[in-house]
Amino acid sequence: MKHKHKHKKSSFKKTFKLSRTVHIYLSSALFSLMLFFSFTGFTLNHASWFSSASTSELFTTELPADFNIDVDNPSIDQLQAYLK
Repeated sequence: MKHKHKHKKSSFKKTFKLSRTVHIYLSSALFSLMLFFSFTGFTLNHASWFSSASTSELFTTELPADFNIDVDNPSIDQLQAYLK
């Protein structure tokens, strides 16, 4: 009877050791993946932080006088035709 109890303890000990090892490697891999996505997120969303030359420009122009637009309900078709 005592022998069965000892074997059960040994089995639990091996299972816990395996679980701990799997947890360490799996969480290390996932943490590395999280750091990678964090770094790439910053570099993609804030590209201007990492380059010295600015590529964006602001262009403004006035609409023609015969271009009638309702500010509350603008017509997408008129805007598209004007931009073409």
